[in-house]
Amino acid sequence: MEVERLKNGIFKTTEIKEQHRYTHKKKPSTLKLDAFIIFLVSFIIRSIRIEKAPFVIWDEAHFGKFANYYLNRQFFFDVHPPLGKLLTALSAWIMNINKSFIFTSEDTYPESVDYVGMRIFHCLFGSAVPVCGYIILRTLLIKREISICITIGLIFENALVCTSRYILLDPFLLLFICLSEIFLARILMHNNKLEYISTDLICLGISIGCAMSIKWVGLLTVTHVGIYAIYILLQDIYNKRIKIFLMFIRLALTLILIPVTVYMLCFYIHFMILNKSGPGDGEMSSRFQSYLYNNEVLNNDKVLMYGNKVSIRNNKLGTGLLHSHINRYPSGGQQVTVYPHKDNNNIWRILKVGDNAENVNPNEDLVFHHPETDTYLSVTDIDHRTIKDTEIITGEYNIHGNNKKVISMGQDEMNNSILSNTVFKIEPINNNTVEPLNTFFYIKNIQYNCYLSYSGNKLPKWGYQQGEIICTPEIKNGSVWNIELNQSDTTEKSNNPPKQMSILEFIRNTVELNLSMHTANNDLVDDGSDTMGTLPIQWLFPKKWLKFNRWDGIVPRFAMLGNVITWYTGVFSIFSVLVYFIYGIKKNRKSVSKYNTKRMGRVYILLGGWVFHYVPFLFVRRILYLHHYLPCLFFSILAIGTLFEGRPFIAYAYTGCVISCFLYFSSITYGYTGEIENMPGYELLREKWNIYKV
Repeated sequence: MEVERLKNGIFKTTEIKEQHRYTHKKKPSTLKLDAFIIFLVSFIIRSIRIEKAPFVIWDEAHFGKFANYYLNRQFFFDVHPPLGKLLTALSAWIMNINKSFIFTSEDTYPESVDYVGMRIFHCLFGSAVPVCGYIILRTLLIKREISICITIGLIFENALVCTSRYILLDPFLLLFICLSEIFLARILMHNNKLEYISTDLICLGISIGCAMSIKWVGLLTVTHVGIYAIYILLQDIYNKRIKIFLMFIRLALTLILIPVTVYMLCFYIHFMILNKSGPGDGEMSSRFQSYLYNNEVLNNDKVLMYGNKVSIRNNKLGTGLLHSHINRYPSGGQQVTVYPHKDNNNIWRILKVGDNAENVNPNEDLVFHHPETDTYLSVTDIDHRTIKDTEIITGEYNIHGNNKKVISMGQDEMNNSILSNTVFKIEPINNNTVEPLNTFFYIKNIQYNCYLSYSGNKLPKWGYQQGEIICTPEIKNGSVWNIELNQSDTTEKSNNPPKQMSILEFIRNTVELNLSMHTANNDLVDDGSDTMGTLPIQWLFPKKWLKFNRWDGIVPRFAMLGNVITWYTGVFSIFSVLVYFIYGIKKNRKSVSKYNTKRMGRVYILLGGWVFHYVPFLFVRRILYLHHYLPCLFFSILAIGTLFEGRPFIAYAYTGCVISCFLYFSSITYGYTGEIENMPGYELLREKWNIYKV
């Protein structure tokens, strides 16, 4: 009967019973518990004896001082974007520190400055970096046991411990770079998150925005993310996917608009807090300074009169004010430079040649008198050595081409008369008058028909690295000037309010500040006096570790010394991942997801992260230090995980070596108080490492 029904295609549905399911219960995730334990251990290691250096150490002199400027709302200038300094200022505000303490290097902290609390605040950020490393490894599908072993390498990396213990920007920068890589790894390994504006995409945009708002090194992280975004779009174009426009919109909103918004928001907060005149005024344009309370330009006389005290600003951003001081050129003549910091050597008086000395008008013959040294601005093409110069002729100084040297001459050098080489004309640009702040002009010398210009170069040590001023036959980018300060002897100080900053003015001020930061950053070149500068090639196997304070033994010695096990193994692992990458290409495996494989995801995060954060430094002109390698160090340590897959016992042995090496050199990380001859590693490495030399 049953057979007949089956032949006729009939089931007796009433006899269908529920199937018994034998499914494995999903194990609860240990990720959160692991992350908490990692953070706790990391924080303990980083905060041990954090009070042992009760004095201002290394760059605490900069960032602690900047925090005080925030608390006092005084404008200052720095080469880094503001987010990291805002966070440091937040720690100072929470700890209610003494606003008058100026964080001079090596100064002992007074009781009114809770430096321990500020350091712990920074330590919290640094302690989260190993947690991020663990999450990235697990996201890249590296087994839990191996991931924990590698994370221990991050916890006990002496260099990471050292930079997390002080009032520095590195803990903030590293954390936001690591957060960016977490979300990038999640997107790489799970491409369905690109099909809509996912939480990971939004968080990735916020993270890279924060990273580049702390230091411009964060732009390397932006590049790492951006190249992947371009790859995705090219894949869609190649495969002729019709949804490419929607993909572009999603990526533009999350990876361009959000980071730029975060970056601009940081500057908005920066300007809102720093609304008073401060030590950074001189780095900015006269127009910018008119937005600051108590700035000297708010008390300017409206009319430029002969005999007024004036300062004259070069219009090239990041340069400064026309300046002269008693020091002389090797070839003679008092130096004339541009200098960003305000002092009396920036003050001049404009005097008319002839009668009717009232308002300063265009194209009138005039001279610039320097009251501080009682000299006159001059142009010359002859040697001006005098008896004053016999002791300082220790270098050469030549003006190239048809350019002339600019000096400031005293009455004795001028035979108590006005010489033709001291006479100038002011030639306004697109204006018929010479107004303070608003009129831009050229300064033309009558005798030589040349224009006062900033050359773009810095003078050597004998000129204190101040900007070089020359007189050029043609108008250059550095030939434009404006009157900044304009006050007579009878000008009374008033409390004129600053201008209100509109949205357009905010954008303009932000662009100006960033251009000035760029100029100042490029000026940070090695002049031979900095003993801690290093080249990127020296970062791979360092011999010059970063000393954080004096090395004479009067106070404990602190240095950013790496854990040689993690450092050297990390370099080897990067090259092994490169081999891993080449092998993967040869295998030519089909993708297990829409855009990438597990192998390529690992390679792009680990090898790509290292390459994008290392290679650009090979082309940087400014002076570099070992701590610039820390983001690369993070990626190289993570890459060690690829060496240990399927080799747990080697991973355990590695972990033991890492901890042992950390403990061996920990006395230097936490502050060494003995003789250099008794330092760990002295006998083996004294000829190679700089920490064994005073």
